[in-house]
Amino acid sequence: MINKLYNIYKVVLLGCCLAFMLAGATSCSKDKDFGKELSAAVLINELDASVGNSLSMAPGMTFHVMANIMTEDVTYPTLLWKSYDESVVTVSSTGILEAKAVGQTTINVTQEPNMNVLKSFTVVVKPVATAITLQKATLYQRSSKQLTVDVVPADGYDVFDWISSDESIATVDENGVVTASNENFGRVMITAKTKDGSNLSSSAVIEVKEIVPVTGINLFGPGYDLSIGGKGTITTTLEPSDATADMLEWTSSNEEIVTVSETGVVTGVNYGTATITAKAESGVTQSIDITVGEGTINQDFADGMGSWKVEQSGSSIQQNNGYITISMQGGGTSKWRGDFGPAIYNGGQTVTMNVGVYRYLAVKMTRPGKYIANNNGQGTIVLDTGKGRYQQKTGNGNNRYDILGYEADQYADVPMDKPVVIYFDLQSGFGNTPYLFPTDGVETLSLFKLLVADIPTDDPGKYDIYWAHTFKTLEEMEAFAAKH
Repeated sequence: MINKLYNIYKVVLLGCCLAFMLAGATSCSKDKDFGKELSAAVLINELDASVGNSLSMAPGMTFHVMANIMTEDVTYPTLLWKSYDESVVTVSSTGILEAKAVGQTTINVTQEPNMNVLKSFTVVVKPVATAITLQKATLYQRSSKQLTVDVVPADGYDVFDWISSDESIATVDENGVVTASNENFGRVMITAKTKDGSNLSSSAVIEVKEIVPVTGINLFGPGYDLSIGGKGTITTTLEPSDATADMLEWTSSNEEIVTVSETGVVTGVNYGTATITAKAESGVTQSIDITVGEGTINQDFADGMGSWKVEQSGSSIQQNNGYITISMQGGGTSKWRGDFGPAIYNGGQTVTMNVGVYRYLAVKMTRPGKYIANNNGQGTIVLDTGKGRYQQKTGNGNNRYDILGYEADQYADVPMDKPVVIYFDLQSGFGNTPYLFPTDGVETLSLFKLLVADIPTDDPGKYDIYWAHTFKTLEEMEAFAAKH
Protein backbone atom coordinates (compact mmCIF):
# COMPACT_ATOMS: atom_id res chain seq x y z
CA MET A 1 0.00 0.00 0.00
CA ILE A 2 2.87 2.34 0.86
CA ASN A 3 4.62 1.62 -2.46
CA LYS A 4 1.44 2.35 -4.35
CA LEU A 5 0.99 5.73 -2.59
CA TYR A 6 4.69 6.54 -3.32
CA ASN A 7 4.26 5.88 -7.01
CA ILE A 8 1.17 8.11 -7.09
CA TYR A 9 3.23 10.86 -5.40
CA LYS A 10 5.98 10.60 -8.08
CA VAL A 11 3.42 10.92 -10.88
CA VAL A 12 1.87 14.02 -9.29
CA LEU A 13 5.29 15.57 -8.72
CA LEU A 14 6.32 14.89 -12.31
CA GLY A 15 3.11 16.47 -13.55
CA CYS A 16 3.75 19.51 -11.37
CA CYS A 17 7.25 19.96 -12.83
CA LEU A 18 5.95 19.55 -16.35
CA ALA A 19 3.27 22.15 -15.76
CA PHE A 20 5.79 24.65 -14.43
CA MET A 21 8.13 24.01 -17.37
CA LEU A 22 5.35 24.58 -19.89
CA ALA A 23 4.52 27.81 -18.07
CA GLY A 24 8.12 28.99 -18.51
CA ALA A 25 9.22 28.15 -15.01
CA THR A 26 12.82 27.04 -14.42
CA SER A 27 12.16 25.03 -11.29
CA CYS A 28 9.49 22.94 -9.61
CA SER A 29 10.04 25.03 -6.52
CA LYS A 30 10.91 28.69 -6.23
CA ASP A 31 12.95 27.90 -3.17
CA LYS A 32 15.11 25.09 -4.79
CA ASP A 33 18.68 26.06 -6.01
CA PHE A 34 20.36 23.56 -8.40
CA GLY A 35 23.67 25.52 -8.65
CA LYS A 36 25.51 26.99 -11.68
CA GLU A 37 25.18 25.58 -15.20
CA LEU A 38 28.06 23.16 -16.11
CA SER A 39 30.53 24.32 -18.84
CA ALA A 40 32.04 22.01 -21.54
CA ALA A 41 35.35 20.29 -20.74
CA VAL A 42 38.43 21.85 -22.39
CA LEU A 43 40.29 19.10 -24.26
CA ILE A 44 43.90 19.03 -25.47
CA ASN A 45 44.07 19.93 -29.14
CA GLU A 46 47.80 20.56 -29.46
CA LEU A 47 50.72 18.62 -27.99
CA ASP A 48 54.39 19.38 -28.53
CA ALA A 49 56.62 16.30 -28.13
CA SER A 50 60.40 15.96 -28.23
CA VAL A 51 60.22 13.09 -30.74
CA GLY A 52 59.17 12.84 -34.37
CA ASN A 53 57.42 9.97 -36.11
CA SER A 54 60.11 7.45 -35.21
CA LEU A 55 62.87 6.87 -32.70
CA SER A 56 65.83 4.48 -32.70
CA MET A 57 67.09 2.88 -29.49
CA ALA A 58 69.25 -0.03 -28.39
CA PRO A 59 68.54 -2.57 -25.62
CA GLY A 60 69.18 -1.03 -22.20
CA MET A 61 68.79 2.56 -23.38
CA THR A 62 66.29 5.00 -21.89
CA PHE A 63 64.81 8.09 -23.45
CA HIS A 64 62.60 10.72 -21.85
CA VAL A 65 60.00 12.04 -24.25
CA MET A 66 59.11 15.56 -23.18
CA ALA A 67 55.47 16.34 -23.99
CA ASN A 68 54.17 19.88 -23.53
CA ILE A 69 50.45 20.63 -23.63
CA MET A 70 49.99 23.68 -25.85
CA THR A 71 46.25 24.13 -25.14
CA GLU A 72 45.39 26.58 -22.32
CA ASP A 73 43.09 25.83 -19.35
CA VAL A 74 42.76 22.13 -20.09
CA THR A 75 40.14 20.43 -17.93
CA TYR A 76 41.97 17.09 -17.64
CA PRO A 77 45.74 17.66 -18.08
CA THR A 78 46.80 14.07 -17.37
CA LEU A 79 48.49 12.23 -20.26
CA LEU A 80 48.31 8.47 -20.70
CA TRP A 81 51.26 6.61 -22.29
CA LYS A 82 50.92 3.20 -23.89
CA SER A 83 53.40 0.78 -25.53
CA TYR A 84 51.84 -1.84 -27.77
CA ASP A 85 54.69 -4.30 -27.12
CA GLU A 86 56.20 -3.97 -23.68
CA SER A 87 58.60 -6.84 -24.38
CA VAL A 88 60.35 -4.42 -26.77
CA VAL A 89 59.84 -1.02 -25.08
CA THR A 90 58.16 0.01 -21.85
CA VAL A 91 56.96 3.53 -21.11
CA SER A 92 56.31 5.19 -17.75
CA SER A 93 53.46 7.51 -16.83
CA THR A 94 55.82 10.45 -17.38
CA GLY A 95 57.05 9.40 -20.86
CA ILE A 96 60.29 7.62 -19.99
CA LEU A 97 61.00 4.89 -22.56
CA GLU A 98 63.15 1.87 -21.75
CA ALA A 99 64.31 -0.45 -24.55
CA LYS A 100 64.09 -4.10 -23.54
CA ALA A 101 64.84 -6.14 -26.66
CA VAL A 102 65.48 -5.84 -30.40
CA GLY A 103 62.23 -5.22 -32.24
CA GLN A 104 59.67 -2.55 -33.03
CA THR A 105 56.61 -1.13 -31.30
CA THR A 106 54.27 1.85 -31.34
CA ILE A 107 53.86 4.37 -28.54
CA ASN A 108 50.57 6.28 -28.25
CA VAL A 109 49.87 9.33 -26.07
CA THR A 110 46.26 10.15 -25.14
CA GLN A 111 44.43 12.48 -22.73
CA GLU A 112 42.61 11.10 -19.72
CA PRO A 113 39.63 10.52 -20.07
CA ASN A 114 39.55 11.42 -23.82
CA MET A 115 40.93 8.45 -25.79
CA ASN A 116 41.77 10.33 -29.00
CA VAL A 117 45.46 9.81 -29.87
CA LEU A 118 47.41 13.04 -29.45
CA LYS A 119 50.81 11.65 -30.48
CA SER A 120 51.89 8.35 -32.02
CA PHE A 121 55.42 7.28 -32.94
CA THR A 122 57.36 4.14 -33.75
CA VAL A 123 60.30 2.93 -31.69
CA VAL A 124 62.80 0.66 -33.42
CA VAL A 125 65.17 -1.13 -31.09
CA LYS A 126 68.38 -2.10 -32.92
CA PRO A 127 71.20 -4.40 -31.82
CA VAL A 128 74.08 -2.88 -29.87
CA ALA A 129 77.04 -2.15 -32.18
CA THR A 130 80.11 -4.38 -31.88
CA ALA A 131 82.30 -2.32 -34.26
CA ILE A 132 82.07 0.97 -36.17
CA THR A 133 84.24 2.48 -38.90
CA LEU A 134 83.98 6.08 -40.04
CA GLN A 135 84.82 6.55 -43.73
CA LYS A 136 87.18 9.27 -44.95
CA ALA A 137 85.77 12.09 -47.06
CA THR A 138 86.87 15.05 -49.12
CA LEU A 139 84.90 18.23 -49.74
CA TYR A 140 85.47 21.80 -50.79
CA GLN A 141 85.15 25.03 -48.84
CA ARG A 142 81.56 26.22 -48.34
CA SER A 143 80.11 22.76 -48.98
CA SER A 144 78.59 19.97 -46.87
CA LYS A 145 78.68 16.19 -47.01
CA GLN A 146 76.97 13.34 -45.16
CA LEU A 147 79.58 11.15 -43.48
CA THR A 148 79.25 7.37 -43.61
CA VAL A 149 79.73 5.01 -40.66
CA ASP A 150 79.93 1.27 -41.27
CA VAL A 151 78.29 -0.52 -38.33
CA VAL A 152 78.68 -4.14 -37.25
CA PRO A 153 76.14 -5.69 -37.30
CA ALA A 154 74.78 -3.90 -40.37
CA ASP A 155 71.44 -3.26 -38.63
CA GLY A 156 73.10 -2.08 -35.42
CA TYR A 157 72.27 1.12 -33.57
CA ASP A 158 73.54 3.97 -35.76
CA VAL A 159 73.01 7.18 -33.81
CA PHE A 160 76.25 8.77 -32.67
CA ASP A 161 77.81 11.68 -30.85
CA TRP A 162 80.00 13.67 -33.24
CA ILE A 163 83.16 15.68 -32.53
CA SER A 164 85.32 17.88 -34.80
CA SER A 165 88.95 18.40 -33.83
CA ASP A 166 89.00 21.85 -35.47
CA GLU A 167 85.74 23.67 -36.04
CA SER A 168 87.57 26.50 -37.78
CA ILE A 169 88.03 24.06 -40.70
CA ALA A 170 84.85 21.97 -40.46
CA THR A 171 81.92 21.43 -38.13
CA VAL A 172 79.77 18.32 -37.82
CA ASP A 173 76.13 18.18 -36.73
CA GLU A 174 74.22 15.57 -34.73
CA ASN A 175 73.39 13.65 -37.91
CA GLY A 176 76.98 13.36 -39.14
CA VAL A 177 76.74 16.09 -41.79
CA VAL A 178 80.11 17.83 -42.01
CA THR A 179 80.21 21.45 -43.18
CA ALA A 180 83.42 23.01 -44.44
CA SER A 181 84.57 26.49 -43.52
CA ASN A 182 83.86 29.39 -45.85
CA GLU A 183 87.42 30.61 -45.61
CA ASN A 184 89.78 27.98 -44.16
CA PHE A 185 90.90 24.69 -45.65
CA GLY A 186 93.05 21.76 -44.57
CA ARG A 187 92.54 18.51 -42.69
CA VAL A 188 90.37 17.89 -39.66
CA MET A 189 89.71 14.81 -37.54
CA ILE A 190 86.04 13.88 -37.16
CA THR A 191 85.06 11.33 -34.51
CA ALA A 192 81.86 9.34 -34.14
CA LYS A 193 81.05 7.82 -30.73
CA THR A 194 78.30 5.28 -30.04
CA LYS A 195 75.41 6.15 -27.74
CA ASP A 196 74.19 2.59 -27.18
CA GLY A 197 76.42 1.78 -24.23
CA SER A 198 79.05 -0.04 -26.29
CA ASN A 199 81.52 2.87 -25.80
CA LEU A 200 82.91 2.52 -29.33
CA SER A 201 84.42 5.33 -31.36
CA SER A 202 85.95 5.80 -34.80
CA SER A 203 87.81 8.74 -36.30
CA ALA A 204 88.62 9.71 -39.88
CA VAL A 205 90.56 12.49 -41.56
CA ILE A 206 88.28 14.81 -43.52
CA GLU A 207 90.06 16.93 -46.10
CA VAL A 208 88.69 20.36 -46.92
CA LYS A 209 90.05 21.57 -50.24
CA GLU A 210 90.53 25.17 -51.25
CA ILE A 211 88.19 26.43 -53.93
CA VAL A 212 90.13 27.71 -56.93
CA PRO A 213 87.76 30.08 -58.75
CA VAL A 214 86.88 29.24 -62.36
CA THR A 215 87.66 31.95 -64.91
CA GLY A 216 86.77 29.96 -68.03
CA ILE A 217 84.87 26.81 -69.03
CA ASN A 218 85.18 24.70 -72.17
CA LEU A 219 82.57 22.00 -72.82
CA PHE A 220 82.81 18.99 -75.12
CA GLY A 221 79.80 16.85 -76.00
CA PRO A 222 79.63 13.04 -76.04
CA GLY A 223 80.71 12.96 -79.70
CA TYR A 224 77.39 11.59 -80.99
CA ASP A 225 73.69 12.40 -80.89
CA LEU A 226 71.80 10.69 -78.09
CA SER A 227 69.02 8.16 -78.55
CA ILE A 228 65.97 8.14 -76.29
CA GLY A 229 67.15 6.64 -73.00
CA GLY A 230 70.76 6.86 -74.17
CA LYS A 231 73.42 8.50 -72.05
CA GLY A 232 76.55 10.50 -72.74
CA THR A 233 79.04 12.57 -70.79
CA ILE A 234 79.89 16.22 -71.30
CA THR A 235 83.58 16.66 -70.55
CA THR A 236 85.11 19.94 -69.40
CA THR A 237 88.37 21.80 -69.31
CA LEU A 238 88.62 24.72 -66.93
CA GLU A 239 90.68 27.84 -66.69
CA PRO A 240 92.88 27.82 -64.72
CA SER A 241 93.67 24.12 -65.07
CA ASP A 242 93.51 23.56 -61.28
CA ALA A 243 90.10 25.23 -60.92
CA THR A 244 87.48 23.41 -58.87
CA ALA A 245 85.50 21.32 -61.37
CA ASP A 246 83.38 19.62 -58.68
CA MET A 247 81.60 22.88 -57.92
CA LEU A 248 79.99 23.22 -61.36
CA GLU A 249 76.20 23.49 -61.45
CA TRP A 250 74.55 21.80 -64.45
CA THR A 251 71.16 22.72 -65.94
CA SER A 252 69.14 21.79 -69.04
CA SER A 253 67.06 24.29 -70.98
CA ASN A 254 64.44 21.58 -71.58
CA GLU A 255 64.35 18.50 -69.36
CA GLU A 256 61.61 17.03 -71.55
CA ILE A 257 64.34 16.64 -74.22
CA VAL A 258 67.58 16.11 -72.27
CA THR A 259 68.31 15.82 -68.57
CA VAL A 260 71.74 16.39 -67.04
CA SER A 261 73.21 15.06 -63.79
CA GLU A 262 75.35 16.96 -61.29
CA THR A 263 78.44 15.46 -62.98
CA GLY A 264 77.51 16.37 -66.57
CA VAL A 265 75.99 13.04 -67.66
CA VAL A 266 73.20 13.73 -70.17
CA THR A 267 70.25 11.42 -70.89
CA GLY A 268 67.95 11.55 -73.92
CA VAL A 269 64.24 11.85 -73.09
CA ASN A 270 62.56 12.90 -76.37
CA TYR A 271 63.67 13.85 -79.88
CA GLY A 272 64.94 17.39 -80.18
CA THR A 273 67.75 19.67 -79.00
CA ALA A 274 68.33 21.17 -75.57
CA THR A 275 71.00 23.54 -74.30
CA ILE A 276 73.09 22.28 -71.38
CA THR A 277 74.75 24.95 -69.23
CA ALA A 278 77.56 24.60 -66.72
CA LYS A 279 77.86 27.39 -64.15
CA ALA A 280 80.82 27.86 -61.84
CA GLU A 281 80.57 29.28 -58.34
CA SER A 282 82.44 32.33 -59.64
CA GLY A 283 79.49 33.04 -61.96
CA VAL A 284 81.25 31.97 -65.18
CA THR A 285 78.98 29.94 -67.49
CA GLN A 286 79.30 27.98 -70.71
CA SER A 287 76.68 26.12 -72.76
CA ILE A 288 76.50 23.37 -75.35
CA ASP A 289 73.64 21.99 -77.45
CA ILE A 290 72.80 18.29 -77.10
CA THR A 291 70.56 16.59 -79.67
CA VAL A 292 68.41 13.49 -79.24
CA GLY A 293 68.14 12.09 -82.76
CA GLU A 294 65.66 9.66 -84.25
CA GLY A 295 67.33 6.70 -85.92
CA THR A 296 70.64 6.61 -84.07
CA ILE A 297 72.23 3.68 -82.22
CA ASN A 298 74.22 4.31 -79.04
CA GLN A 299 75.33 1.67 -76.56
CA ASP A 300 78.36 1.73 -74.27
CA PHE A 301 78.73 -1.79 -72.93
CA ALA A 302 80.67 -0.57 -69.90
CA ASP A 303 77.23 0.46 -68.60
CA GLY A 304 75.52 -2.85 -69.40
CA MET A 305 73.84 -4.32 -72.46
CA GLY A 306 70.92 -1.95 -72.89
CA SER A 307 68.51 -3.56 -75.37
CA TRP A 308 71.21 -5.70 -76.98
CA LYS A 309 70.91 -9.49 -76.73
CA VAL A 310 72.67 -12.66 -77.80
CA GLU A 311 70.54 -14.74 -80.13
CA GLN A 312 71.92 -18.24 -79.45
CA SER A 313 70.49 -19.81 -76.29
CA GLY A 314 73.78 -21.53 -75.46
CA SER A 315 75.70 -18.26 -75.37
CA SER A 316 76.48 -16.28 -72.22
CA ILE A 317 77.60 -12.76 -71.35
CA GLN A 318 80.03 -11.56 -68.70
CA GLN A 319 80.19 -7.92 -67.61
CA ASN A 320 83.74 -6.62 -67.22
CA ASN A 321 85.26 -3.26 -66.39
CA GLY A 322 84.59 -1.24 -69.53
CA TYR A 323 83.32 -4.02 -71.82
CA ILE A 324 81.44 -7.31 -71.99
CA THR A 325 82.63 -10.75 -73.05
CA ILE A 326 80.36 -12.98 -75.12
CA SER A 327 80.93 -16.73 -74.91
CA MET A 328 79.45 -18.29 -78.02
CA GLN A 329 77.35 -21.38 -78.56
CA GLY A 330 78.90 -24.51 -80.04
CA GLY A 331 82.41 -25.90 -79.85
CA GLY A 332 83.37 -29.56 -79.91
CA THR A 333 82.70 -30.91 -83.37
CA SER A 334 80.67 -27.84 -84.38
CA LYS A 335 81.85 -24.29 -84.94
CA TRP A 336 81.20 -21.39 -82.57
CA ARG A 337 78.35 -18.91 -83.10
CA GLY A 338 77.18 -15.90 -81.09
CA ASP A 339 75.03 -13.35 -82.94
CA PHE A 340 74.55 -10.11 -81.02
CA GLY A 341 72.39 -7.04 -81.63
CA PRO A 342 69.57 -4.71 -80.55
CA ALA A 343 66.96 -6.43 -82.78
CA ILE A 344 67.19 -10.18 -83.34
CA TYR A 345 64.85 -12.91 -84.57
CA ASN A 346 61.87 -13.42 -82.25
CA GLY A 347 63.28 -10.77 -79.92
CA GLY A 348 60.20 -8.58 -80.07
CA GLN A 349 62.33 -5.44 -80.45
CA THR A 350 62.88 -3.08 -83.35
CA VAL A 351 65.54 -0.64 -84.49
CA THR A 352 64.82 2.61 -86.30
CA MET A 353 67.48 3.69 -88.78
CA ASN A 354 68.03 7.15 -90.24
CA VAL A 355 70.97 6.58 -92.55
CA GLY A 356 70.57 9.96 -94.24
CA VAL A 357 71.70 11.59 -90.96
CA TYR A 358 73.55 8.79 -89.16
CA ARG A 359 75.47 7.19 -92.01
CA TYR A 360 78.13 5.17 -90.24
CA LEU A 361 77.76 2.38 -87.68
CA ALA A 362 80.94 1.66 -85.70
CA VAL A 363 81.58 -1.15 -83.21
CA LYS A 364 84.64 -1.51 -81.00
CA MET A 365 85.33 -5.21 -80.42
CA THR A 366 87.78 -8.07 -80.62
CA ARG A 367 87.16 -10.42 -83.55
CA PRO A 368 87.12 -14.21 -83.17
CA GLY A 369 88.37 -16.58 -85.85
CA LYS A 370 90.44 -15.26 -88.77
CA TYR A 371 89.67 -12.49 -91.25
CA ILE A 372 89.28 -13.57 -94.88
CA ALA A 373 87.49 -10.98 -97.02
CA ASN A 374 84.10 -12.16 -98.32
CA ASN A 375 84.71 -15.67 -96.99
CA ASN A 376 83.56 -17.58 -93.92
CA GLY A 377 86.10 -20.38 -93.99
CA GLN A 378 87.81 -19.23 -90.76
CA GLY A 379 84.91 -17.31 -89.25
CA THR A 380 82.86 -14.29 -90.21
CA ILE A 381 81.30 -11.08 -88.93
CA VAL A 382 78.26 -9.91 -90.88
CA LEU A 383 75.91 -6.95 -90.41
CA ASP A 384 72.57 -8.66 -90.93
CA THR A 385 69.28 -6.77 -91.30
CA GLY A 386 65.68 -7.40 -92.32
CA LYS A 387 66.62 -6.00 -95.76
CA GLY A 388 69.55 -8.33 -96.27
CA ARG A 389 73.20 -8.47 -95.32
CA TYR A 390 75.60 -5.56 -95.66
CA GLN A 391 77.30 -5.46 -99.10
CA GLN A 392 76.12 -9.03 -99.62
CA LYS A 393 77.57 -9.73 -103.09
CA THR A 394 78.82 -13.30 -103.38
CA GLY A 395 79.51 -15.29 -100.24
CA ASN A 396 76.60 -13.79 -98.29
CA GLY A 397 78.45 -10.67 -97.20
CA ASN A 398 81.02 -12.45 -95.03
CA ASN A 399 83.60 -10.14 -93.40
CA ARG A 400 82.35 -7.13 -95.35
CA TYR A 401 83.40 -4.28 -93.05
CA ASP A 402 86.13 -1.66 -92.73
CA ILE A 403 88.64 -1.33 -89.88
CA LEU A 404 89.30 2.17 -88.63
CA GLY A 405 92.92 3.23 -89.04
CA TYR A 406 93.84 0.58 -91.63
CA GLU A 407 93.73 0.27 -95.41
CA ALA A 408 91.77 -2.59 -96.95
CA ASP A 409 94.91 -4.45 -98.02
CA GLN A 410 96.04 -4.51 -94.36
CA TYR A 411 92.88 -6.03 -92.86
CA ALA A 412 94.15 -9.64 -92.97
CA ASP A 413 97.17 -8.62 -90.85
CA VAL A 414 95.29 -6.71 -88.15
CA PRO A 415 95.47 -8.69 -84.84
CA MET A 416 92.27 -10.59 -84.09
CA ASP A 417 92.74 -10.65 -80.30
CA LYS A 418 93.10 -6.86 -79.92
CA PRO A 419 90.12 -4.49 -79.85
CA VAL A 420 89.59 -2.57 -83.10
CA VAL A 421 86.83 -0.36 -84.46
CA ILE A 422 85.00 -1.95 -87.36
CA TYR A 423 82.50 0.16 -89.26
CA PHE A 424 79.80 0.02 -91.92
CA ASP A 425 78.59 2.66 -94.39
CA LEU A 426 74.82 2.28 -93.97
CA GLN A 427 74.22 4.07 -97.27
CA SER A 428 75.71 1.03 -99.04
CA GLY A 429 73.53 -1.71 -100.43
CA PHE A 430 72.05 -4.62 -98.43
CA GLY A 431 71.19 -8.02 -99.88
CA ASN A 432 71.53 -9.32 -103.44
CA THR A 433 69.29 -6.67 -105.04
CA PRO A 434 70.82 -4.53 -103.36
CA TYR A 435 68.43 -2.64 -101.05
CA LEU A 436 69.23 0.98 -100.21
CA PHE A 437 67.84 2.53 -97.04
CA PRO A 438 66.06 5.87 -97.60
CA THR A 439 68.24 8.91 -96.95
CA ASP A 440 65.31 11.28 -96.42
CA GLY A 441 63.55 9.54 -93.54
CA VAL A 442 63.57 6.64 -91.13
CA GLU A 443 63.00 2.91 -91.49
CA THR A 444 62.19 0.46 -88.70
CA LEU A 445 63.65 -3.05 -88.67
CA SER A 446 62.84 -6.11 -86.58
CA LEU A 447 66.21 -7.66 -87.47
CA PHE A 448 69.48 -5.77 -86.95
CA LYS A 449 72.47 -7.66 -85.57
CA LEU A 450 76.10 -8.64 -85.88
CA LEU A 451 76.15 -12.21 -87.15
CA VAL A 452 79.28 -13.78 -85.60
CA ALA A 453 79.53 -17.36 -86.85
CA ASP A 454 81.58 -20.21 -88.34
CA ILE A 455 84.37 -19.68 -85.80
CA PRO A 456 86.73 -22.71 -85.85
CA THR A 457 86.59 -25.05 -82.86
CA ASP A 458 90.22 -24.36 -81.93
CA ASP A 459 89.26 -20.72 -81.29
CA PRO A 460 88.36 -19.87 -77.64
CA GLY A 461 84.84 -19.08 -78.81
CA LYS A 462 84.71 -15.67 -77.15
CA TYR A 463 84.81 -12.03 -78.17
CA ASP A 464 84.75 -8.69 -76.33
CA ILE A 465 82.57 -5.75 -77.29
CA TYR A 466 83.09 -2.21 -75.94
CA TRP A 467 80.62 0.09 -77.66
CA ALA A 468 78.38 0.53 -80.71
CA HIS A 469 77.49 3.98 -82.08
CA THR A 470 76.23 5.59 -85.24
CA PHE A 471 77.89 8.77 -86.53
CA LYS A 472 77.09 11.46 -89.07
CA THR A 473 80.59 11.58 -90.59
CA LEU A 474 83.83 9.63 -90.62
CA GLU A 475 85.51 12.57 -88.90
CA GLU A 476 82.99 12.42 -86.04
CA MET A 477 83.58 8.68 -85.71
CA GLU A 478 87.36 9.08 -85.76
CA ALA A 479 87.26 11.79 -83.10
CA PHE A 480 85.11 9.64 -80.80
CA ALA A 481 87.20 6.50 -81.34
CA ALA A 482 90.38 8.41 -80.50
CA LYS A 483 89.00 9.13 -77.01
CA HIS A 484 87.34 5.76 -76.43
